[in-house]
Amino acid sequence: MQIVQENRIGDTRQRAGVVITDGCLLLCGQPTNMIRNNWKLDIFKGHIQQNESPLKAAIRECWEESNIRFEPWKLTNPIQVSCDGDPLFLFLAKIDKIIPTKILSCASTFVDKCDGIRKPEVEGYVWINPRTQIHLVQDRLHLGIHYYFTKVLAPIDEDCQIVGPIMGDIPPKVGSAIYVGYKGGTVLPIFKRKLNSITIRHS
Repeated sequence: MQIVQENRIGDTRQRAGVVITDGCLLLCGQPTNMIRNNWKLDIFKGHIQQNESPLKAAIRECWEESNIRFEPWKLTNPIQVSCDGDPLFLFLAKIDKIIPTKILSCASTFVDKCDGIRKPEVEGYVWINPRTQIHLVQDRLHLGIHYYFTKVLAPIDEDCQIVGPIMGDIPPKVGSAIYVGYKGGTVLPIFKRKLNSITIRHS
């Protein structure tokens, strides 16, 4: 299964990405046209550019596709798996609490060949339980996700279920050393009156 996207100059065949979790649920992105093309949910990953480390690539791709920017030390437990026959470097980002999906957005775009319109690569976000809902995620990602939730994290609660779109405003102590908001970009209108970028730190 290949997701239609634009290749940038300097892209290599290797990829890097971030597995974001509160220890129970997994944050996933809904690729644009997912339903139309019978695709599945994805994590935030992409091609490593020339002279770019897997860690830097993972941070950049996550920022572009979700509006979440992690400090390097926040990404732990690096592993390498295969994605379409090429290396995929994954990092674990364990946050304190669930991030509301309504404040997430995607800056990475492609031109849809069906209508010629430029669209974000990710058009929606959702939190899922990877133990009971792993079938909703792309098959090529199962090995890496399974490793984190069985070998690294404590056993997750099977009663945890999909929550994404029902989340409200930002809960207190949502996480440490993550920044939601692009440099020179915007977030949802509700926050434009206050800040162009939301910074989340330890309280």
